[in-house]
Amino acid sequence: METDPLPAEEAIDFVQDCKRAGRKVLGVERLFLHKGTYTLDLEAIADFTMTPNVPRDLSEDAEAACVFIRSSAKKDSVFSIIFE
Repeated sequence: METDPLPAEEAIDFVQDCKRAGRKVLGVERLFLHKGTYTLDLEAIADFTMTPNVPRDLSEDAEAACVFIRSSAKKDSVFSIIFE
């Protein structure tokens, strides 16, 4: 599943809620609003699914997602969280 575009702080709150509920955060995408449409920024995508045969630490993935959002936040950017 994927969230609607969220401002950085709301995206971080959502990731933390996922962590508390034991839900997997699979990825984060940064988007910008351009001419009334959200445009995916191909240089700001975090994918947490790259090691499928290794047990995942949901806490580490959630923390990495929060760090990514904080470091990638720019004026007029929003984030979409992909989660399970």
